[in-house]
Amino acid sequence: YYIMKSKGPCAYLHTGYRNTETGLCEDFGSCDRIPVKYVKDVNCLSSTTNPIIGGDKDEHGCLGPAGYSWCAVKNKCLRVWEEKCEVAPISTTTDPIACTMDAIQCPDGTYVGRTGTKCEFVCPTTTASCAKAGEVSSGFGPNPVTIQCCAGLTEIFDSNLRQYGTECIPTPGIGKICSSCGNNICENNWENKCNCPTDCK
Repeated sequence: YYIMKSKGPCAYLHTGYRNTETGLCEDFGSCDRIPVKYVKDVNCLSSTTNPIIGGDKDEHGCLGPAGYSWCAVKNKCLRVWEEKCEVAPISTTTDPIACTMDAIQCPDGTYVGRTGTKCEFVCPTTTASCAKAGEVSSGFGPNPVTIQCCAGLTEIFDSNLRQYGTECIPTPGIGKICSSCGNNICENNWENKCNCPTDCK
């Protein structure tokens, strides 16, 4: 980006421009385009009389004629119209987090939604003990039970899933129980060929 400063024949000379980056004076022909980093300076009478830049530095080494001044906050020389001499404010806001789920199922079988701003889910604490082998983990009726199986047990249909001929048919009131199905032992009280065919053959 340039500013056209010329008027008249190209033989004329525009003098008295200072480079704001280097602090040096320079002359331009009347037909030259003068870059915006040059400013008119009455102290620049001719490009042949450039000041000694080293002598114009302050005690911090900042080049005053080029517009640099010391910024103690940032511990460096800078030009205040290009960079502010202040500490950038610390952001107190956090970047938003994209949540991949709206709800999760807790170990007790209930569902909870997100809480807070970090897509966190808080399951209710429960004092109910886990369901042991042969105990009901879930069922039907006016007050259905939902209890997590104890460690090492899996949930299978209860013994109301019975074999009739070659078919396994559920009977009314069927629910689920916890069992060690898969241990190669057919627990006769609650396992059968329908609900645990791996153990009861």
